[in-house]
Amino acid sequence: MEKENIKKITGTKIFILAIQLAFIFAIPAAIASIFAPTVDSYFKTGGLFTGILLVLAFVISWVIVIFKYKKATKEIETNKEK
Repeated sequence: MEKENIKKITGTKIFILAIQLAFIFAIPAAIASIFAPTVDSYFKTGGLFTGILLVLAFVISWVIVIFKYKKATKEIETNKEK
């Protein structure tokens, strides 16, 4: 009975983490794709800022994912010790 409960909780946590990861990548990319063309047209750079901001959004997203991974790994290790 307890094993089934643990599987259910773990499955729910994985689903929530997957949704969070989707938002971690989507929100910075959406912000960059909305505001970058405005900056490009203001400075007349022809897409330079769009590319730079999208790459920056991608890098920031991966940094956040790495921090979440380290936090989740630490939490799993502490649960295994108990």
